Amino acid sequence: MHYLMTYPEGEAVLHYIQEVQKAHPGELEVVNLLESQKLMQNSVTILRRTAGVKNCPYAGRGGEVRYTPELHDEARRQVAQQSGR
Repeated sequence: MHYLMTYPEGEAVLHYIQEVQKAHPGELEVVNLLESQKLMQNSVTILRRTAGVKNCPYAGRGGEVRYTPELHDEARRQVAQQSGR
């Protein structure tokens, strides 16, 4: 993500990420780089998830999504779970 270190809204996002790191130690790595020679987009933040890697049973090679009946069923299950049904 660009530009988080040098404006207030971005600092709020970085603060949120720090809170997530405190709540879930060891699950997320963050690298912030300040590019002081640039006037715009002068910082970059890189996030890396280090725990909880999930198998993606609905994705093929290169991340191509396979729209199978099982995927549709899983999507419906998640919608019902989120809506409290």
